[in-house]
Amino acid sequence: MSAPPRPVEGFLAGPHLATFTTARPDGSSHVVPVRFTWDGTSGLARILTRAMNLNL
Repeated sequence: MSAPPRPVEGFLAGPHLATFTTARPDGSSHVVPVRFTWDGTSGLARILTRAMNLNL
């Protein structure tokens, strides 16, 4: 996997919120706000959420 361009890497390293969306059995969306950390060395994004949102 190639590294993202430098401006993208800089953006990913900052504190941002994202949304994690999955489809429920009835087809509707389940959207949860999450934070994430980016490990550019391994190309891994770790999703962080609160305990009340652990049904991801």
